[in-house]
Amino acid sequence: ARLTQKAAPSHPISYGLMIGGSDLAGANQTYSYFLVRNQGEFYIANREGNKLPIAVMNWTANPAIVKQGDDGKQTNTLAIQVQGDNVIFSVNGTEVNRQPKSKVHADGLYGFRIGHNLDVDVDQISTPK
Repeated sequence: ARLTQKAAPSHPISYGLMIGGSDLAGANQTYSYFLVRNQGEFYIANREGNKLPIAVMNWTANPAIVKQGDDGKQTNTLAIQVQGDNVIFSVNGTEVNRQPKSKVHADGLYGFRIGHNLDVDVDQISTPK
């Protein structure tokens, strides 16, 4: 999906994709998420119930990520692909990280995760075949 931050946030805040969702409305919710933020960094983490997020990959800069412009806008196309035992995380067509499926929640619901007070448009959505 292509995600466009339309205005500069007041502090570093992120947006991206969520996969492997289960029991999302309950106390035992689980999912993994892949985020980018305005400085050109990405982050991968697991959510498990009411615990703090468990980082799979801490904030990491990558040249494939378009940074926020002077106008506060930032557009990046994010993808998560599950291939056998690999989960591949890509930004703008470039693989930025790969994890074994055992390290993330890959089976379940998918969607978007957008931080508070962000104005983000989402388009060019491609779903699993």
